[in-house]
Amino acid sequence: MTMREGEYAWGAYCHSELPEVSLSYKFRDIALGASSYTWTDCLKPMNGYYIHTSQLDPDNPAWHTATVSRNLRLTNSGRTAWGSILYGQS
Repeated sequence: MTMREGEYAWGAYCHSELPEVSLSYKFRDIALGASSYTWTDCLKPMNGYYIHTSQLDPDNPAWHTATVSRNLRLTNSGRTAWGSILYGQS
């Protein structure tokens, strides 16, 4: 995706019908330069929990990949949605 230079709020979210999760976010503010980025989300199963990682990888080789990560502990079965969101700040 191609982004304009600016300030953004970026975060990982989890929404579940499970009472221990409900709706939760982990946000961070991030300044992005004008460039194309590859945006990926990964959910890695661990022993009793999951690691959700979202990354913004700029095409500019001089810039570092930005990462936001969180642990999700789901103790019961049920439907759960997870992902990440990025929006510009005025």
